[in-house]
Amino acid sequence: MVADVPVDGHPLIDLAPVGLSYSDGAGRVLYANRRWREISGCWDRFPIALERVQALIHPDDRPVAAAALTTLAEGDEATVRIRLADTRDRALALTVRSLDQPMEDGIRFVSTLSDVSELTTVIEELQRSESRFRSVTSALPIGVFRTDRDGTLFWANRRMEEIAGYEIGESTGQSVFRFVHPEDQEVVYTRAQEALLRREPFESTHRMLTRDGTLRWVMARSQPIAAPDGRILEHVGSIEDITELHLRSEGLAHRAAHDPLTGLPNRHSLERITRDLCERSPGRSDIGAVFIDLDDFKAVNDTYGHQAGDHVLVAVAQRVASVIRAEDVVGRYGGDEFVVICPRLTDPAVLTAVAQRVTHAIADTAIVDDAHEYRVGASVGTSLGPGEDTAEQFLHRADLAMYKAKRSGR
Repeated sequence: MVADVPVDGHPLIDLAPVGLSYSDGAGRVLYANRRWREISGCWDRFPIALERVQALIHPDDRPVAAAALTTLAEGDEATVRIRLADTRDRALALTVRSLDQPMEDGIRFVSTLSDVSELTTVIEELQRSESRFRSVTSALPIGVFRTDRDGTLFWANRRMEEIAGYEIGESTGQSVFRFVHPEDQEVVYTRAQEALLRREPFESTHRMLTRDGTLRWVMARSQPIAAPDGRILEHVGSIEDITELHLRSEGLAHRAAHDPLTGLPNRHSLERITRDLCERSPGRSDIGAVFIDLDDFKAVNDTYGHQAGDHVLVAVAQRVASVIRAEDVVGRYGGDEFVVICPRLTDPAVLTAVAQRVTHAIADTAIVDDAHEYRVGASVGTSLGPGEDTAEQFLHRADLAMYKAKRSGR
């Protein structure tokens, strides 16, 4: 029920920023405030006949406006968009509400009239912008998606569907994190929330499981879109399939860190591993190093050739790896030298036992191939540390102990 308002208006109503009018059951305008008159351009005396009001409306929109006025049930309300007869450039919103009971002065309908031309222009531009956005992103070679502020997916381009293996209709309304590999979801979600709190773009390299169970590596990026008041409205993101690049990078990284002949960590990797362990154990002596130099290896190379020497090196690497502890690391230090790093030693006797097992594994049994058998021995030196030594000094102590053993024939 609308409050009883006198037909001659009220100062506050006359100053309202929206057009207001009161009509009787015949559709005559009994009163309209100043803003209604400014928008409509009608300054006639009251009452204003229905025919005169209809004449103000563009002919194409008169049926719509008439329906809003004449077909309303009691208490209902309707809003329609109309244009005035004098222009096609302005869009107006006409809201009509019928009163539960006609008022004593004959008022049956209360109407508002608002100029929404600027809003209409903005909406149309947004629609054009949205259309351009979808047209451009549909041709991109990367996946593009949009979510609400909480990460619920509501749009994605065709490439996104191809990468994920899902039709977008199957995923709309679900969290975009469903595409993340289950083992990576917690980390990715946490990092995304941290970026959201900082109002920063988010970037992540992680695994994705496609619909058919294929594992892909992807580079995901997203950018929050904020309203003028700072509220996050949505996120626009991209997904790039970098599986091939990732696998190639992993292969390059592995080759850079490992000896190509034996597959063991190379000298650079051993030194890095030793340095990391020593930095975590300053002043302690719970790390062991076993430095190994093969005896009689030069005779194998000189007598049978370098191919035979390579066969011996591979066999030695396998034998050493088979007798050390699970937590120990063996690598090829260079030439016919190998190093075993033993972390978390609780007793120095453990280091001695590892060195003895390595020596026996290399020397006790001949190494054979299709044509020959080869016998090599091993000179072994150990060090326990790091104590106050650097990683380089720690390894050097084991190296010196090995040369001392070699000179003494042990």
